[in-house]
Amino acid sequence: TGLVRVNGGSWNIEDSLAVGNFGNGTLTLSNGTVSAATVNVASRSVSTGAVNLLGGSLVAGQVRKGDGNGS
Repeated sequence: TGLVRVNGGSWNIEDSLAVGNFGNGTLTLSNGTVSAATVNVASRSVSTGAVNLLGGSLVAGQVRKGDGNGS
């Protein structure tokens, strides 16, 4: 289980960001910028992932929902 809250600044990821890969994951962005080549949400059938965009910017080449429960 993982939780990331971004409330200002910037987080630059060169490759991919997994939100809920083998378990539960949540990314909440309320201010600032998160950049990644790919954002994978709920990649596996046993995973749950949530991306909450309350403000700021999510910059991604791709956002992919996998086989799990993603939102």
